Amino acid sequence: MRTPDYSEAEKLRRQLESPMFNALLKKWVGKGELDYEVYLKTPTLLNLQTPSEQLVHHDELLFQLTHQAQELWLKLVSMEAVEVVAEMDGDLLWPATGRLERMLRAMRCLVAEMNILETMTPDTYQIIRRSLGNGSGQESPGYNALRLAADGLEAALERVLTRRQLRLLDVYKVGAYGAEDLKRVCEQLVDLDELFQNWLYTHYQMVRRIIGVDRSIKALDGLPTQVLAGRMTLPLFRKLWEVRVEMTNAWKRDGGYQPGVNRPADGTAPLGPPGVPPSAPPISPPPPPAVLPPPVTVAAVAPDQAPSDDPWSKPEPPTSRRGFGDPTTATPPPIPAAAPTSEDPWSRPEPPTSRRLPPAPAEEASSSPEADARLTRPPKAQGQF
Repeated sequence: MRTPDYSEAEKLRRQLESPMFNALLKKWVGKGELDYEVYLKTPTLLNLQTPSEQLVHHDELLFQLTHQAQELWLKLVSMEAVEVVAEMDGDLLWPATGRLERMLRAMRCLVAEMNILETMTPDTYQIIRRSLGNGSGQESPGYNALRLAADGLEAALERVLTRRQLRLLDVYKVGAYGAEDLKRVCEQLVDLDELFQNWLYTHYQMVRRIIGVDRSIKALDGLPTQVLAGRMTLPLFRKLWEVRVEMTNAWKRDGGYQPGVNRPADGTAPLGPPGVPPSAPPISPPPPPAVLPPPVTVAAVAPDQAPSDDPWSKPEPPTSRRGFGDPTTATPPPIPAAAPTSEDPWSRPEPPTSRRLPPAPAEEASSSPEADARLTRPPKAQGQF
Protein backbone atom coordinates (compact mmCIF):
# COMPACT_ATOMS: atom_id res chain seq x y z
CA MET A 1 0.00 0.00 0.00
CA ARG A 2 1.43 3.35 -1.06
CA THR A 3 1.80 6.18 1.44
CA PRO A 4 -0.18 9.30 0.48
CA ASP A 5 1.97 12.02 -1.05
CA TYR A 6 1.06 15.28 0.68
CA SER A 7 3.52 17.54 -1.13
CA GLU A 8 1.03 18.84 -3.72
CA ALA A 9 -1.88 18.63 -1.26
CA GLU A 10 -0.01 20.80 1.23
CA LYS A 11 0.72 23.30 -1.49
CA LEU A 12 -2.99 23.47 -2.36
CA ARG A 13 -3.96 23.86 1.29
CA ARG A 14 -1.68 26.86 1.69
CA GLN A 15 -3.14 28.42 -1.44
CA LEU A 16 -6.69 27.98 -0.09
CA GLU A 17 -5.77 29.67 3.18
CA SER A 18 -4.11 32.65 1.46
CA PRO A 19 -5.68 35.57 -0.47
CA MET A 20 -6.72 34.59 -4.01
CA PHE A 21 -6.73 36.74 -7.13
CA ASN A 22 -10.07 36.96 -8.95
CA ALA A 23 -9.30 37.43 -12.64
CA LEU A 24 -12.77 38.73 -13.50
CA LEU A 25 -12.82 41.39 -10.79
CA LYS A 26 -9.06 41.92 -10.98
CA LYS A 27 -9.05 42.07 -7.18
CA TRP A 28 -7.54 40.09 -4.36
CA VAL A 29 -10.14 38.10 -2.39
CA GLY A 30 -9.48 36.94 1.15
CA LYS A 31 -7.82 40.00 2.61
CA GLY A 32 -11.05 41.13 4.27
CA GLU A 33 -11.11 44.44 2.39
CA LEU A 34 -13.93 43.94 -0.15
CA ASP A 35 -17.51 44.91 0.60
CA TYR A 36 -18.66 41.28 0.59
CA GLU A 37 -16.03 40.36 3.17
CA VAL A 38 -16.65 43.42 5.30
CA TYR A 39 -20.43 42.94 5.38
CA LEU A 40 -20.28 39.22 6.21
CA LYS A 41 -17.26 39.63 8.49
CA THR A 42 -15.57 36.74 6.72
CA PRO A 43 -12.14 37.32 8.35
CA THR A 44 -13.76 36.65 11.72
CA LEU A 45 -16.14 33.96 10.46
CA LEU A 46 -13.49 31.86 8.75
CA ASN A 47 -11.14 32.06 11.72
CA LEU A 48 -13.66 30.74 14.25
CA GLN A 49 -12.46 27.18 13.63
CA THR A 50 -9.35 25.51 14.95
CA PRO A 51 -6.40 26.21 12.59
CA SER A 52 -5.65 23.33 10.26
CA GLU A 53 -2.19 22.75 11.73
CA GLN A 54 -3.75 22.33 15.22
CA LEU A 55 -6.53 19.86 14.32
CA VAL A 56 -6.30 16.55 16.17
CA HIS A 57 -7.85 14.92 13.11
CA HIS A 58 -8.85 16.21 9.70
CA ASP A 59 -12.56 15.44 10.45
CA GLU A 60 -12.49 17.80 13.43
CA LEU A 61 -13.12 20.65 10.98
CA LEU A 62 -16.30 18.90 9.80
CA PHE A 63 -17.44 18.37 13.39
CA GLN A 64 -16.81 21.98 14.39
CA LEU A 65 -18.23 23.59 11.26
CA THR A 66 -21.42 21.55 11.36
CA HIS A 67 -22.19 22.47 14.93
CA GLN A 68 -21.39 26.13 14.33
CA ALA A 69 -23.72 26.18 11.31
CA GLN A 70 -26.44 24.51 13.38
CA GLU A 71 -26.18 27.25 16.00
CA LEU A 72 -26.63 29.89 13.28
CA TRP A 73 -29.73 28.19 11.81
CA LEU A 74 -31.20 27.76 15.29
CA LYS A 75 -30.63 31.45 15.93
CA LEU A 76 -32.54 32.29 12.76
CA VAL A 77 -35.45 29.98 13.64
CA SER A 78 -35.74 31.44 17.13
CA MET A 79 -35.62 35.06 15.94
CA GLU A 80 -38.23 34.32 13.26
CA ALA A 81 -40.40 32.88 16.02
CA VAL A 82 -40.29 36.26 17.76
CA GLU A 83 -41.78 37.87 14.65
CA VAL A 84 -44.41 35.14 14.36
CA VAL A 85 -45.51 35.82 17.94
CA ALA A 86 -45.85 39.53 17.14
CA GLU A 87 -47.88 38.78 14.00
CA MET A 88 -50.15 36.33 15.81
CA ASP A 89 -50.79 38.85 18.57
CA GLY A 90 -51.74 41.33 15.85
CA ASP A 91 -54.07 38.78 14.18
CA LEU A 92 -51.83 38.81 11.09
CA LEU A 93 -52.00 35.06 10.65
CA TRP A 94 -51.50 34.90 6.90
CA PRO A 95 -48.19 36.82 7.06
CA ALA A 96 -47.24 34.54 9.94
CA THR A 97 -47.67 31.48 7.70
CA GLY A 98 -45.01 32.79 5.32
CA ARG A 99 -42.57 33.27 8.17
CA LEU A 100 -43.36 29.82 9.54
CA GLU A 101 -42.56 28.37 6.11
CA ARG A 102 -39.12 29.96 6.35
CA MET A 103 -38.63 28.37 9.76
CA LEU A 104 -39.58 24.97 8.35
CA ARG A 105 -37.03 25.23 5.55
CA ALA A 106 -34.33 26.21 8.05
CA MET A 107 -35.20 23.17 10.16
CA ARG A 108 -34.77 20.97 7.09
CA CYS A 109 -31.26 22.40 6.75
CA LEU A 110 -30.53 21.27 10.30
CA VAL A 111 -31.56 17.71 9.48
CA ALA A 112 -29.52 17.67 6.25
CA GLU A 113 -26.40 18.99 7.99
CA MET A 114 -26.67 16.38 10.72
CA ASN A 115 -26.59 13.71 8.00
CA ILE A 116 -23.19 15.00 6.88
CA LEU A 117 -21.76 14.15 10.29
CA GLU A 118 -22.67 10.52 9.71
CA THR A 119 -19.80 10.33 7.21
CA MET A 120 -17.47 10.44 10.22
CA THR A 121 -16.51 6.93 11.31
CA PRO A 122 -16.46 5.75 14.96
CA ASP A 123 -12.66 5.48 15.15
CA THR A 124 -12.31 9.07 13.93
CA TYR A 125 -14.72 10.46 16.49
CA GLN A 126 -13.00 8.65 19.34
CA ILE A 127 -9.93 10.77 18.59
CA ILE A 128 -11.90 14.04 18.37
CA ARG A 129 -13.92 13.22 21.48
CA ARG A 130 -10.87 13.49 23.72
CA SER A 131 -10.70 17.26 23.06
CA LEU A 132 -14.40 18.09 23.65
CA GLY A 133 -14.31 18.28 27.44
CA ASN A 134 -17.76 17.63 28.93
CA GLY A 135 -19.61 19.33 26.07
CA SER A 136 -23.20 18.28 25.49
CA GLY A 137 -26.03 19.23 23.17
CA GLN A 138 -27.99 20.29 26.25
CA GLU A 139 -25.50 23.15 26.56
CA SER A 140 -26.34 24.42 23.07
CA PRO A 141 -27.63 28.04 23.19
CA GLY A 142 -29.53 27.43 19.95
CA TYR A 143 -31.30 24.31 21.26
CA ASN A 144 -32.36 26.05 24.46
CA ALA A 145 -33.42 29.19 22.57
CA LEU A 146 -35.60 27.13 20.25
CA ARG A 147 -37.42 25.48 23.13
CA LEU A 148 -37.97 28.88 24.73
CA ALA A 149 -39.23 30.27 21.42
CA ALA A 150 -41.63 27.32 21.14
CA ASP A 151 -43.09 28.25 24.53
CA GLY A 152 -43.67 31.76 23.19
CA LEU A 153 -45.39 30.41 20.07
CA GLU A 154 -47.62 28.15 22.14
CA ALA A 155 -48.63 31.05 24.39
CA ALA A 156 -49.39 33.21 21.33
CA LEU A 157 -51.64 30.45 19.95
CA GLU A 158 -53.53 30.34 23.23
CA ARG A 159 -54.08 34.10 23.05
CA VAL A 160 -55.49 33.82 19.52
CA LEU A 161 -57.88 31.08 20.64
CA THR A 162 -59.01 33.18 23.58
CA ARG A 163 -59.66 36.26 21.42
CA ARG A 164 -61.70 34.21 18.97
CA GLN A 165 -63.52 32.32 21.72
CA LEU A 166 -62.41 28.99 20.30
CA ARG A 167 -61.02 25.77 21.62
CA LEU A 168 -58.35 23.98 19.67
CA LEU A 169 -60.90 21.26 18.96
CA ASP A 170 -63.20 23.81 17.29
CA VAL A 171 -60.51 24.82 14.81
CA TYR A 172 -60.50 21.30 13.33
CA LYS A 173 -64.27 20.91 12.98
CA VAL A 174 -65.61 20.33 9.49
CA GLY A 175 -66.97 23.59 8.15
CA ALA A 176 -65.16 25.72 10.71
CA TYR A 177 -65.81 28.91 8.76
CA GLY A 178 -63.58 31.79 9.75
CA ALA A 179 -60.86 29.60 11.30
CA GLU A 180 -59.04 28.49 8.15
CA ASP A 181 -56.11 30.84 8.76
CA LEU A 182 -55.75 29.62 12.34
CA LYS A 183 -55.96 25.99 11.22
CA ARG A 184 -53.16 26.64 8.73
CA VAL A 185 -50.97 28.13 11.47
CA CYS A 186 -51.69 25.15 13.71
CA GLU A 187 -50.68 22.72 10.99
CA GLN A 188 -47.45 24.61 10.34
CA LEU A 189 -46.64 24.49 14.04
CA VAL A 190 -47.14 20.73 13.85
CA ASP A 191 -44.77 20.69 10.86
CA LEU A 192 -42.22 22.63 12.90
CA ASP A 193 -42.60 20.24 15.82
CA GLU A 194 -42.26 17.21 13.55
CA LEU A 195 -39.09 18.58 11.97
CA PHE A 196 -37.71 19.36 15.43
CA GLN A 197 -38.29 15.74 16.45
CA ASN A 198 -36.82 14.52 13.15
CA TRP A 199 -33.73 16.59 13.87
CA LEU A 200 -33.38 14.97 17.31
CA TYR A 201 -34.00 11.54 15.77
CA THR A 202 -31.27 12.16 13.19
CA HIS A 203 -28.94 13.13 16.02
CA TYR A 204 -29.93 9.96 17.88
CA GLN A 205 -29.10 7.81 14.85
CA MET A 206 -25.78 9.60 14.42
CA VAL A 207 -24.88 8.91 18.05
CA ARG A 208 -26.04 5.32 17.63
CA ARG A 209 -23.75 4.62 14.69
CA ILE A 210 -20.72 6.51 16.02
CA ILE A 211 -20.51 5.72 19.76
CA GLY A 212 -23.49 3.41 20.30
CA VAL A 213 -26.70 3.69 22.32
CA ASP A 214 -26.73 1.69 25.54
CA ARG A 215 -27.13 2.27 29.24
CA SER A 216 -23.43 1.46 29.61
CA ILE A 217 -22.40 4.20 27.11
CA LYS A 218 -22.37 7.64 28.66
CA ALA A 219 -22.22 10.93 26.83
CA LEU A 220 -19.62 13.50 27.79
CA ASP A 221 -22.11 15.10 30.20
CA GLY A 222 -22.36 11.79 32.10
CA LEU A 223 -25.87 10.80 30.98
CA PRO A 224 -26.39 7.40 29.32
CA THR A 225 -26.97 7.68 25.59
CA GLN A 226 -30.16 5.69 26.14
CA VAL A 227 -31.94 8.84 27.35
CA LEU A 228 -31.77 10.26 23.82
CA ALA A 229 -34.51 7.84 22.74
CA GLY A 230 -37.00 9.45 25.11
CA ARG A 231 -35.93 13.03 24.44
CA MET A 232 -36.44 12.85 20.69
CA THR A 233 -40.17 12.13 21.06
CA LEU A 234 -40.98 14.99 23.44
CA PRO A 235 -43.10 17.46 21.43
CA LEU A 236 -42.81 21.23 21.47
CA PHE A 237 -46.57 21.75 21.17
CA ARG A 238 -48.18 18.95 23.15
CA LYS A 239 -51.77 20.20 22.80
CA LEU A 240 -51.57 20.16 19.00
CA TRP A 241 -50.81 16.44 19.17
CA GLU A 242 -53.37 15.70 21.88
CA VAL A 243 -56.21 17.21 19.84
CA ARG A 244 -55.70 14.43 17.28
CA VAL A 245 -56.25 11.84 19.99
CA GLU A 246 -59.36 13.67 21.13
CA MET A 247 -60.76 13.76 17.59
CA THR A 248 -60.10 10.07 16.99
CA ASN A 249 -61.68 9.08 20.31
CA ALA A 250 -64.85 10.92 19.24
CA TRP A 251 -64.88 9.29 15.80
CA LYS A 252 -67.68 6.87 14.85
CA ARG A 253 -67.79 4.35 12.02
CA ASP A 254 -71.37 5.30 11.06
CA GLY A 255 -71.93 7.62 8.15
CA GLY A 256 -69.46 6.28 5.61
CA TYR A 257 -69.80 4.24 2.42
CA GLN A 258 -69.17 0.55 1.94
CA PRO A 259 -65.98 -0.04 -0.11
CA GLY A 260 -66.80 -0.79 -3.75
CA VAL A 261 -70.34 0.64 -3.67
CA ASN A 262 -71.20 3.39 -6.12
CA ARG A 263 -71.58 6.63 -4.23
CA PRO A 264 -74.28 9.20 -5.04
CA ALA A 265 -72.99 12.21 -6.91
CA ASP A 266 -74.41 14.59 -4.31
CA GLY A 267 -72.83 12.83 -1.35
CA THR A 268 -76.15 11.77 0.22
CA ALA A 269 -77.41 8.40 1.50
CA PRO A 270 -74.51 7.39 3.73
CA LEU A 271 -74.39 4.02 5.42
CA GLY A 272 -76.41 3.13 8.46
CA PRO A 273 -74.98 0.88 11.17
CA PRO A 274 -71.58 -0.65 10.37
CA GLY A 275 -71.65 -3.92 8.45
CA VAL A 276 -75.06 -3.36 6.88
CA PRO A 277 -74.74 -2.95 3.10
CA PRO A 278 -76.66 -0.07 1.59
CA SER A 279 -79.72 -0.69 -0.53
CA ALA A 280 -79.40 -0.23 -4.27
CA PRO A 281 -79.98 3.38 -5.22
CA PRO A 282 -83.25 3.95 -7.13
CA ILE A 283 -83.01 4.62 -10.82
CA SER A 284 -84.17 8.20 -10.96
CA PRO A 285 -82.79 11.52 -12.09
CA PRO A 286 -80.37 13.02 -9.64
CA PRO A 287 -81.80 15.61 -7.26
CA PRO A 288 -81.06 19.26 -7.92
CA PRO A 289 -78.02 20.66 -6.16
CA ALA A 290 -78.76 21.77 -2.64
CA VAL A 291 -78.44 25.42 -1.74
CA LEU A 292 -76.11 25.81 1.18
CA PRO A 293 -77.28 27.77 4.20
CA PRO A 294 -75.36 30.89 5.12
CA PRO A 295 -72.03 30.00 6.73
CA VAL A 296 -71.93 29.97 10.51
CA THR A 297 -69.05 31.77 12.15
CA VAL A 298 -67.19 29.48 14.53
CA ALA A 299 -66.18 32.42 16.67
CA ALA A 300 -69.68 32.41 18.16
CA VAL A 301 -69.01 29.05 19.86
CA ALA A 302 -68.20 29.55 23.51
CA PRO A 303 -65.11 27.80 24.82
CA ASP A 304 -67.10 25.74 27.32
CA GLN A 305 -69.69 24.48 24.82
CA ALA A 306 -69.60 20.74 24.22
CA PRO A 307 -68.64 19.60 20.70
CA SER A 308 -71.31 18.26 18.38
CA ASP A 309 -71.68 14.53 17.89
CA ASP A 310 -68.61 13.44 15.93
CA PRO A 311 -68.31 16.55 13.72
CA TRP A 312 -65.26 15.16 11.90
CA SER A 313 -67.18 12.34 10.20
CA LYS A 314 -69.52 14.70 8.39
CA PRO A 315 -68.85 15.17 4.67
CA GLU A 316 -66.88 18.22 3.69
CA PRO A 317 -69.18 21.19 2.93
CA PRO A 318 -69.35 21.60 -0.87
CA THR A 319 -68.27 25.22 -0.89
CA SER A 320 -65.56 24.88 -3.50
CA ARG A 321 -66.45 21.65 -5.29
CA ARG A 322 -67.58 22.15 -8.86
CA GLY A 323 -71.34 21.96 -9.51
CA PHE A 324 -72.48 22.72 -5.96
CA GLY A 325 -73.93 25.81 -4.44
CA ASP A 326 -75.75 28.73 -5.98
CA PRO A 327 -73.31 31.34 -7.27
CA THR A 328 -76.13 33.86 -7.71
CA THR A 329 -76.73 34.03 -3.97
CA ALA A 330 -73.10 34.28 -2.98
CA THR A 331 -72.03 37.54 -1.43
CA PRO A 332 -69.13 39.00 -3.39
CA PRO A 333 -66.07 39.82 -1.34
CA PRO A 334 -65.66 43.46 -0.39
CA ILE A 335 -63.42 45.45 -2.68
CA PRO A 336 -60.45 46.68 -0.70
CA ALA A 337 -59.79 50.38 -0.64
CA ALA A 338 -57.06 51.50 -2.97
CA ALA A 339 -53.73 51.81 -1.26
CA PRO A 340 -52.13 55.24 -1.41
CA THR A 341 -49.63 55.42 -4.21
CA SER A 342 -46.17 56.76 -3.75
CA GLU A 343 -42.89 56.67 -5.54
CA ASP A 344 -40.57 53.76 -4.80
CA PRO A 345 -42.58 52.10 -1.98
CA TRP A 346 -39.88 49.42 -1.56
CA SER A 347 -37.44 51.89 -0.05
CA ARG A 348 -39.62 52.41 3.01
CA PRO A 349 -38.39 50.80 6.22
CA GLU A 350 -40.09 47.63 7.38
CA PRO A 351 -43.03 48.33 9.73
CA PRO A 352 -42.18 47.45 13.32
CA THR A 353 -43.76 44.18 14.39
CA SER A 354 -41.69 43.14 17.35
CA ARG A 355 -38.34 44.81 16.79
CA ARG A 356 -39.38 47.94 18.62
CA LEU A 357 -42.44 49.54 20.17
CA PRO A 358 -45.03 50.98 17.77
CA PRO A 359 -45.05 54.77 17.37
CA ALA A 360 -47.24 56.75 19.72
CA PRO A 361 -50.41 58.49 18.42
CA ALA A 362 -49.96 61.93 16.89
CA GLU A 363 -51.49 63.74 19.85
CA GLU A 364 -49.09 61.98 22.22
CA ALA A 365 -45.97 62.18 20.07
CA SER A 366 -44.36 64.87 22.22
CA SER A 367 -45.92 63.92 25.54
CA SER A 368 -42.86 63.55 27.71
CA PRO A 369 -39.14 62.74 27.67
CA GLU A 370 -40.00 59.41 29.35
CA ALA A 371 -42.19 58.42 26.38
CA ASP A 372 -39.44 59.38 23.91
CA ALA A 373 -36.97 57.25 25.84
CA ARG A 374 -39.40 54.33 25.81
CA LEU A 375 -39.80 54.48 22.05
CA THR A 376 -36.07 54.56 21.40
CA ARG A 377 -35.25 51.77 23.84
CA PRO A 378 -33.21 48.95 22.22
CA PRO A 379 -35.13 45.81 21.22
CA LYS A 380 -33.59 43.54 23.82
CA ALA A 381 -35.21 45.58 26.58
CA GLN A 382 -38.66 44.56 25.33
CA GLY A 383 -38.50 41.06 26.79
CA GLN A 384 -38.46 37.68 25.07
CA PHE A 385 -41.69 37.98 23.12
